[in-house]
Amino acid sequence: MARAEPEYIRPMPQKDLQGELWNISLDENSASVEQLHLLEGEVLTDDEALLATPIVYGYSLTEKHWFEFDVECVSDIEWDDECLNNLAVDADRKLLITSLVKSHANQRKKQTVDDFVAGKGLGLIVNLFGPPGVGKTLTVEATSEHLRRPLFVLSAGDMGTTPSELEQTLFKAFSLAPSWDAIVLMDEADVFLETRATADIERNAMVAVFLRQLEYF
Repeated sequence: MARAEPEYIRPMPQKDLQGELWNISLDENSASVEQLHLLEGEVLTDDEALLATPIVYGYSLTEKHWFEFDVECVSDIEWDDECLNNLAVDADRKLLITSLVKSHANQRKKQTVDDFVAGKGLGLIVNLFGPPGVGKTLTVEATSEHLRRPLFVLSAGDMGTTPSELEQTLFKAFSLAPSWDAIVLMDEADVFLETRATADIERNAMVAVFLRQLEYF
């Protein structure tokens, strides 16, 4: 939130010298994120509850924007564990995809991904192709549910129509997704993977930006 909205003035909770009460102050310039944890079994007093904020900051994967959410309306995610089983795709292919994602996640935790080029990304890129209706998008959605990972969906319309817009959109998505171990779905991405033409310089730039961002994800 601090990086996405640096000018946002938000209340910053702080403990007093005795570590018992909470003081609320506005900090216009701070970009740090402070995490405050209660001890297990500890309950806020009525006075402390009055100082607690009723909102929590979060990112909407649907709207692609940061919002303030009412704490009372926030709940745990309900995952569909049967989604992958109901997917009409060969069992071998489903096993291959889920195994690739799990293996890659373990390698990231152990930092054993073999890429000696500095600055290169450590993402796993899977290209699903085929005619409409064969289940490409549903496969990604089912994998997300099965592995219990957030799904960050980017359509061709979300990515922009100029090289600069495309670069900004992908950079933002690829910066946020690793924070949540999210799966990024780029729907209809074939428009950025068509053969480059000598006469169309802007289109060539779009393809170059797309491939470069993928390489460093």
